[in-house]
Amino acid sequence: MSEMQLSPKMLEDAQAAIVAHDPSAGDDLICIQYLAALQGMMLAQMNAPQSHREDIASQLADFTVHVMQEMSRPATPPPQEAFGIWKPGKG
Repeated sequence: MSEMQLSPKMLEDAQAAIVAHDPSAGDDLICIQYLAALQGMMLAQMNAPQSHREDIASQLADFTVHVMQEMSRPATPPPQEAFGIWKPGKG
């Protein structure tokens, strides 16, 4: 699987598409419910055994939690450059 290319623009576009179908999806919780339902619809349409689709759904739930946790972490500032003159201690 290639690396995912998530961006604020992608999220904004997905939300806008859902809101275009249902204005109440301007509420983030309703929009998230639509995204989950769409995931379920796509899985239901997959040509795979039910047990395999259920396994994928479980893995996606875990992946959702992982992404949420990663995106919730505070950004760490880049390390500051340090400079100076070191002199050996006497002794």
